[in-house]
Amino acid sequence: MSEFRDVVLVHGWGLNSAVWVKFSAALSEMRPELRIHHLDLPGYGSRIDSALPNSFESLAEQCRKRVPDNAIWVGWSLGGMLALEAALQAQPSVVTGLVLIGASAKFVESDDWRYGVQLATFHKFADALGRDYCAMLERFLLMQTGSVQGARDQVRQIVELVSGHPAPALATLRWGLECLERVDLRDRLSELAIPARVISGRLDRVAHPEAGMQLARALRCPYVELHSGHAPFLSHQREVIDVVHSLIVDVKAAERSRV
Repeated sequence: MSEFRDVVLVHGWGLNSAVWVKFSAALSEMRPELRIHHLDLPGYGSRIDSALPNSFESLAEQCRKRVPDNAIWVGWSLGGMLALEAALQAQPSVVTGLVLIGASAKFVESDDWRYGVQLATFHKFADALGRDYCAMLERFLLMQTGSVQGARDQVRQIVELVSGHPAPALATLRWGLECLERVDLRDRLSELAIPARVISGRLDRVAHPEAGMQLARALRCPYVELHSGHAPFLSHQREVIDVVHSLIVDVKAAERSRV
């Protein structure tokens, strides 16, 4: 096995890979043997002009082809659902481990799922972001960080990084919401047989912590709940990095057992 290990970071809805910059720098400093890949989804960041795929499943397939095999995927929110779908399509040859942050197997509420959210708020944000991305981005991120100390300063730094790229089109934002509304991975989770971790924020107003707990239970993996909002990798950087470290230990053990 190479001494290097690939880690893929997948951003959430409405943002781009720049949201990971500070977390990525801290992770690289603590674990210099990691090769970190920032994955921009079609219509965001460096892929602002890329065409939208015809389905969530084809999006995951496209993403798999753009990153190295045998990688650990760290997915946040919509990015967590995408990492799950990628792993379901190709484990462990492409995805060897998962860290799922503020993620759920089903994002929206329904008669048989009371831990989802109502998408009405997100549709309003999509319209507002589409009209004036920079002006609304700070408000959107503040909603996700929760009432944690220093949240406003953290958010302003992230806004500066994220808004360095062109704003996503309204069609891109709405397509992401359609994915969140449609995707339900609950019945497929038993197919996953790779090491995983689930991280939720106790103050999360986007993804219910109980949804994260249910996800961890279905994946038979450790669950970590932090005193954070929807984006603990911003507010609780060190704790999230510790979770990544612990996952790497499990991935190495799983690889040894397959030899």
